[in-house]
Amino acid sequence: MQTLRFIIVVLAVAGDISAHGSLHEQLTAVTAKIGQQPGNPELFLRRGELHYRHGNWSAALADYDSAAKLAPNMADIDFRRARVWLDCGDPAQALRLIDAFLNRHPNQPEALIVRAEAQGRTGNWVSAALDYQQAVSASNNPSVELYIETSNAWDRAEAPLLALKSLEKGI
Repeated sequence: MQTLRFIIVVLAVAGDISAHGSLHEQLTAVTAKIGQQPGNPELFLRRGELHYRHGNWSAALADYDSAAKLAPNMADIDFRRARVWLDCGDPAQALRLIDAFLNRHPNQPEALIVRAEAQGRTGNWVSAALDYQQAVSASNNPSVELYIETSNAWDRAEAPLLALKSLEKGI
């Protein structure tokens, strides 16, 4: 149930973001709404996503922090923060946050992929491959790219037979 809500929120935010004008216009509109509804954590999430998509990591984190203060039990804050830390080059911080998220929401494919990417960036290729593999299993319709990432991680972990098996499953 939590996973379904998480997916619905992500899709709603993504859909809302893509449906309305330029990034600057969207930021201006959401900031105005925050001025009218400063206690609405969803608005801070929306603006945080806009900042994240624009690569403004500190602003995204600040908005996610504001949302977390307003709604401390919000399900996907650690997931969102982990993506930011991963993208800005701190995979250790990303791992800490994504582990916390996955402890509450195991088998969430997008989170497993984030953790796999963070594991790979820290050089822990076996753990990365296992996370990718788990993401494949948890996905309703895993992409070809996910099988390739799994195979690449197994290859980097010096497990060529497992890399080949992953590609075969993807085919």
